[in-house]
Amino acid sequence: SGSTGKPKGVMVEHYNVVNFINHQLAAFQISKEEKIAQFTNYCFDPSVEQLFLALTNGATLVIVPDAVRLDKVLFEQFVSIHEITHLHATPSFLQTLNPRKLNSLKRVISAGEICGIELADRWSNACSFYNKYGPTEAAISVTQFLYQTPLQVIGIDSVPIGRPVANTSIYILDER
Repeated sequence: SGSTGKPKGVMVEHYNVVNFINHQLAAFQISKEEKIAQFTNYCFDPSVEQLFLALTNGATLVIVPDAVRLDKVLFEQFVSIHEITHLHATPSFLQTLNPRKLNSLKRVISAGEICGIELADRWSNACSFYNKYGPTEAAISVTQFLYQTPLQVIGIDSVPIGRPVANTSIYILDER
């Protein structure tokens, strides 16, 4: 976990990870025909989701090389060539891409930063768009929100973090 700015090891029980992966399999209806991008380094917690969504269901895990991830044009070509169906990335990365060029994507998951409504609007016209939140300590993500356009809430310019994943509770606290 790197939320403090200092990377540290985090103890997560197997049950929490299994619960989370089972929730994601059901929520996203992952099938063996899926092609899931291994977008993040294996040292970063979303990689656990990417690995196990593919491996527990017979789907294909497509490892994205670092050089491809760092070049927008190469990345868009890579997604198209490999017919990637599932992409989990940060809003700042998703902002650089053109959803219309990525026709194979069935779903995009935004996490790791606040997601703006404008970005969600762009992506939700091309595929299912989810915003997720969760500290590593909670087994990758604890909340999930399926964005459906248009989201019109006065005074809100970011996508909600959503509801708790299966068998998980969240607590909203004030400063006290």
